[in-house]
Amino acid sequence: MKKLCLVLLLVGGFLLVERLCHKATDGFALNKTIYPLTEELADELEPFSVKHKHAKDILTNHSFHYLASGAQCYAFDSDDHKYILKLFKFQHMRIPPWIKYLPLPTSLERYRTAKLARKRQVIAELFGSFQLASRYLKEETGILFLHLRKTSDFQAQLTIFDKIGKQHKLNIDTTYFVLQLRADLAYDKINEWMKKGKISKARDGIRSLVALAATRCEKGLFDKDPDFRTNFGFVKGRATQIDIGRFSKRRHHCKKSICQPEIIRITREFRKWLQEHHEALVEVLDEEVNKVMIDHGTDSA
Repeated sequence: MKKLCLVLLLVGGFLLVERLCHKATDGFALNKTIYPLTEELADELEPFSVKHKHAKDILTNHSFHYLASGAQCYAFDSDDHKYILKLFKFQHMRIPPWIKYLPLPTSLERYRTAKLARKRQVIAELFGSFQLASRYLKEETGILFLHLRKTSDFQAQLTIFDKIGKQHKLNIDTTYFVLQLRADLAYDKINEWMKKGKISKARDGIRSLVALAATRCEKGLFDKDPDFRTNFGFVKGRATQIDIGRFSKRRHHCKKSICQPEIIRITREFRKWLQEHHEALVEVLDEEVNKVMIDHGTDSA
């Protein structure tokens, strides 16, 4: 009985330490950012990259400090607060080696093949979303560099610090990442403008947000999570979409039957927030939404 209690105590202590470590680091670990597929499987994915002439200087002349954990990426803020480095979360896309190589009967082999195919599809969809953003909304998403394949161009390292301040050196050529301009969150910036009495800035910001939503719709891009609160911000007063991990491309450019309900869907929660916190700004939002309905509501083939 004493041995059982000791074992339970040890297990409980281990689990407690594990949860405390997870909370302290926000779940970040370098091994979770390592690409889980072989290069042979990576060749099945569409090769694509976006380059910026100053990318190497930005990556090597700045350190990046842990900022937040999102659904698909860990975000790191540059030491001058001008750039965001995003490292992909690959831990859920891995299949344990023993599952890959363990001899299995035919029925289970089919299951394993399907499982591997699904994991590759998840990565393809994730990378595909970032590719869509870089192709169609590069300026509107602040993308400076999109690194989705191993390269030999940099021959250099970048420096990151995790949530507890531990330093890590990463090989730029073998790391999968996205580099974006840093944006101020939309709600926070509007609150700041209103607090400082910069009402015209806030109104222009709302116009810019609606225009960005309309532009994305016109280009046939659909976003599963169009939340102005967490996924949009401002760079020098211009609206920017921060979260770009859930884009999909519609077959045709935006049609009236799609665009109108899409704009309403995108702005619904934002309108509620304005009504509660800055009622004087609701009018400009309604004006911009109505303008989009008129100016961009015609069907196109």
